[in-house]
Amino acid sequence: MSRITFTAEGSYENYLSELEQRDDIDSTAVAVRHCIEVTEESQQRDAELQQRVEELHQENERLQRKLTAANDRHEVMRSGVTSNAISNRSFRRRSAIENRECSQ
Repeated sequence: MSRITFTAEGSYENYLSELEQRDDIDSTAVAVRHCIEVTEESQQRDAELQQRVEELHQENERLQRKLTAANDRHEVMRSGVTSNAISNRSFRRRSAIENRECSQ
């Protein structure tokens, strides 16, 4: 096993002392190993969460594109219905005028 030599100062020294007391760890080396393990686990969890965030971002973009396409289709259909309604009104007006002219 590799040996690591370091000096903990200030708040780090206090943190290691608290960790030794709180978790009944018998040496600073064990406390440091514990910190390294927790850091590795945290980094792993962070990477997993970052990947999940990216997946959700991609899903959100896909759903946004789908919603935009649906809104575009709706707008086309609505404009078609409006055009048909205008055409129908124009046809009815022309028919009414023709009917009046014929009956006179």
